[in-house]
Amino acid sequence: MRQMFKQFFSGITAFFSAFERGANTLDNYAKWAESESAAFEEEASVERTARMNQLRENLQLVHITKAA
Repeated sequence: MRQMFKQFFSGITAFFSAFERGANTLDNYAKWAESESAAFEEEASVERTARMNQLRENLQLVHITKAA
C-alpha cells in the first residue's frame, strides 16, 4: 500500500515537472519572438528614416518655379 502511494505521488511529481518544462519552453519561445519583433521594428524604423532622408534630398534637387 505504501509503495502504491509512493509511486502515485512520484507520477504526479513527474507530470508537474514535465508541465513546468513545457511552460518554460513556451516562455523561451515567447521571449525569442519578442526580441525578433523588436529587431524587426527597429530595422523598419531605420529603413523608413533612410527613405525619408532620401526623399527630402531628392525634393531639394527639384526647383519648381511659380507660374505667373
